[in-house]
Amino acid sequence: MRHEPGKEFSFELPDEWRRDEHNFQITFFGPEGRMGATRQIIQLQIGGILPKNHAPEAREEYLSEPGATVSRTVVGGEKNAVVLKKQSNSEMSIVRNGIHYSFAYGHDAETLRAMELARETTRFPTQETASSELHRWSDPTTQAASRVLHGKAPVPAPERPTPSRKQKPKGFLSRVLGSFIVSPRLRPVRHVLIRCRCLVFQEVETSCCQRRISQPV
Repeated sequence: MRHEPGKEFSFELPDEWRRDEHNFQITFFGPEGRMGATRQIIQLQIGGILPKNHAPEAREEYLSEPGATVSRTVVGGEKNAVVLKKQSNSEMSIVRNGIHYSFAYGHDAETLRAMELARETTRFPTQETASSELHRWSDPTTQAASRVLHGKAPVPAPERPTPSRKQKPKGFLSRVLGSFIVSPRLRPVRHVLIRCRCLVFQEVETSCCQRRISQPV
């Protein structure tokens, strides 16, 4: 079955795989997959990327970590693709026409079979469509909407005669395979999951490491 999670971006997965329409992050489950499990689940992030991370060598260096292997691959004919293979799961990073596609998946046989089919059947948007999408993501209205969806919009404190404790805005994180939900072109101070494994996109400050990294849009 062919899935199109992004405009003109599509790939095939085995017929028994399904997309979870109730998950804000793009998530696919196999026949026995479910949220919170580590088998038969694939998650995907799509967004822009900093120019310094366009080259696969830069992403290879960023992804490198002890006990893991980093290698090149080809996805839908695109050679700008890097795979980080860890003990229990992998991340596949592809850049095409300025857009970054990042897959996170486990190593069970059913998931690996599905990812191989996706890798061979991926179709990317044209340069014109990619440019249009990047422009749309930079629109202030889109940024504001995403800020609300991710729980990062400021909430006014109630007017009381005595000081009240302000609640921190709640971010919506997906804790499957180290993937997480992010928002387009924002600059909030946020917690990130698994050693700041943000990899891509806009530069932000993180509350866990206070260093400059990239963040998906």
